[in-house]
Amino acid sequence: FQVEFSVSDVGKLYEIPHDAVDSLGYKRLLPSNMSKQTDTLGELVTVIREPLLEVLSCISVARPSFPALRMVLWGPFGTGKSVTLNQAVHLAYSQNMVIVQVQSAMNLTRRVAEVEMSTFKQGRINDPVNAVKILQRFKEQNQHIWKTLSTLKTERDYEWAKNERTAVGRPITDIVEIVCFVVFSALP
Repeated sequence: FQVEFSVSDVGKLYEIPHDAVDSLGYKRLLPSNMSKQTDTLGELVTVIREPLLEVLSCISVARPSFPALRMVLWGPFGTGKSVTLNQAVHLAYSQNMVIVQVQSAMNLTRRVAEVEMSTFKQGRINDPVNAVKILQRFKEQNQHIWKTLSTLKTERDYEWAKNERTAVGRPITDIVEIVCFVVFSALP
């Protein structure tokens, strides 16, 4: 990870360029007051805070040989978690990292439209509506590296519906395309 911030940067302004705001879908992901401010001022400028430095410290030691890095930002409402998350996502985007952003874990449990039992693993529950939203965001936020992602191949067959499957050796981007299409077209 090549972006370097230090304790001396805390309190300084950090601008996220317009093209990144659009590519990352921040109009929908930012808190409403920040989205309005961005529209009004024509720029997205935030303040560097210590939580961002902690997140960047974790990202900087991650390696492809390590298990996937998962981070949770927690704290009371209005303390800057969403801003820190979006700053970190932008920095990951600028370093061509793969981004899987879940805006609110709380929404995954509270805004459930339809559930079904998993056919993949007994005891698990699938949430197809939220799954499609996450995959659509994944595709949107990773367009800058989509060609690279398409070089990664599946290691087994995946069956999505009776007539839809992804064979071994296909680009993993096919999974995103097929799941979004099959699940979305099956929804009422």
